Amino acid sequence: MKKMFLVLGLAAIALAGCVVDARVEGGGEDAGVLGASAYVDKAELVVMESYPAKVSVHVVGSTPTPCHEFRYQYEMQIFGKTNRVDIMVYSEGDPAALPAQVLEPFDETIPIGLENAPEGTYEVFVNGELVGEFNFPG
Repeated sequence: MKKMFLVLGLAAIALAGCVVDARVEGGGEDAGVLGASAYVDKAELVVMESYPAKVSVHVVGSTPTPCHEFRYQYEMQIFGKTNRVDIMVYSEGDPAALPAQVLEPFDETIPIGLENAPEGTYEVFVNGELVGEFNFPG
């Protein structure tokens, strides 16, 4: 019974660092948000067998702390015959929080929107590393 209270107490202390009432100067939606890296262990291109093709990237890795949230953004560059999709995986957290300094694992699937995309070959990169390529429309 004492072990259970000890474990619950430690968990409460660890999570308490994520809950902070911090007032941040400045405005905007991202005011006071700290951008940080996300550590990508594995990235895999997933192409569904459909017409037209439905494509996503399965990403496994970690954020720097349990208080950081997984984020991504991507940009599609059209060059003609071979096109490029750059996905940036990162994390965001409250700079005033004092979380436990342990990695927080994530396992996410990022859909790649191909509406109105031209036909061609697409190379997909995650944080600058080539993950794979696919042909669209498939």
